Amino acid sequence: MGILPMQTNKQIILLAAGLSSRLGGEMKITKEYKGQPLLHYALTPAMACGDVILVTGNEAASVTTTALKINLTVSQGSSLSRSFKSVVNPNYMDGQFSSIICGVSSVRPGVPFAIMPSDVPFCTKEDYENIFAELGDADVARPFVNGTPCHPVVFAPRMKRLILANKHKFSSMNELLRAKQDVIKIKNFEYTKNPKLGIDFDYPEDFK
Repeated sequence: MGILPMQTNKQIILLAAGLSSRLGGEMKITKEYKGQPLLHYALTPAMACGDVILVTGNEAASVTTTALKINLTVSQGSSLSRSFKSVVNPNYMDGQFSSIICGVSSVRPGVPFAIMPSDVPFCTKEDYENIFAELGDADVARPFVNGTPCHPVVFAPRMKRLILANKHKFSSMNELLRAKQDVIKIKNFEYTKNPKLGIDFDYPEDFK
């Protein structure tokens, strides 16, 4: 019998449903970077920190297969097997916010969670832990690098209910946070421990 996944006190939503339109239709997160699919660099540190909810959409079967292979490799190299699940966003063509809603719907009650795009390859386990630690009594912890907001953004457990209650009223998470700033305590902070945290991959030259 294999080791049953052990649930942690953190969940990480990885957004992996996009069209990769800037790559001319080539699937970005399954494209190799330094010998590994780009998804490897997002999924591995996320699994090292907490339980992962992978939200797929475009080419869902291919992305999920890639993720399962990465998950198996990570689990075999660790004494702790993390909880991992993949969910398909049937409305992924509606944009990233629909994938966020899909992921948040799967978050366990009472657990803080992070939202992270899968095309950000330089985030580490330590970055996740540092940003989760910044949450404190706030509703949202949002890191900035050189004055620019970046990911992962961390949310208190109570934010699940608020996000889902407003899922039809807004077109993006930023729009929701701006509209609800009178009832949401947002902690914006400059993150200096990893200057690469704000780098994402969009174009072919990013993979070189």
